[in-house]
Amino acid sequence: MELVQWIARRAGDTALLVRFVPAGAAQLQAAQGWPALRRRGPTLQSPHLLHPLVAAVAADVVADDAPAAQSGPSYPTQSTDPTDPTDPTRADAGLVLRVSWATGADDALAPDDVRFASEFGEFVAVVAALVAAAGLPLVVAHPTHDGVHLDVVLGDVGGIGRARLADALTLCAVAVRTAALARGFDAKVAVVVGPAPAPVDGRIEETL
Repeated sequence: MELVQWIARRAGDTALLVRFVPAGAAQLQAAQGWPALRRRGPTLQSPHLLHPLVAAVAADVVADDAPAAQSGPSYPTQSTDPTDPTDPTRADAGLVLRVSWATGADDALAPDDVRFASEFGEFVAVVAALVAAAGLPLVVAHPTHDGVHLDVVLGDVGGIGRARLADALTLCAVAVRTAALARGFDAKVAVVVGPAPAPVDGRIEETL
């Protein structure tokens, strides 16, 4: 039987609900303190995942199509060329996702970009593929200056409804962590909002 992994959020709750559901199901009955759920939005499918992912919401929820608040650059960087499409300081740049991971005894990565690419290039490619599969517009991915994170700069997301954007970010974060765990380490995704990254968890919609 083909299973789809449903991921549901609940307002004010950091936890994510995970349910493995037959691929043809469109709704689940209420159980364990959660209301009846229905699937919402497209399925995130990738050869890097064992199960496809789909966002789920309470069955009586109407999608919020209000634009997300974060539609401009999320953090200051040194400007380069204002015509450069890879420059995250451009006005049409969008959110920045920060991927952090633990590799075991030594979590520090070499700040040298070449060594970073040599050691983690395959996973960077996986992250890029999962971002695209989530329907998010990737502009550029690069290691942070300390070499311990990967920043993924997205294009303008201002036209995506807040709830839909939260769904896409949640599925992307779950997919990235799933792919990392399959490779023997853990990874978590945060949204860079001002000076402090906010985790992509059950409250991501309130953060946007």
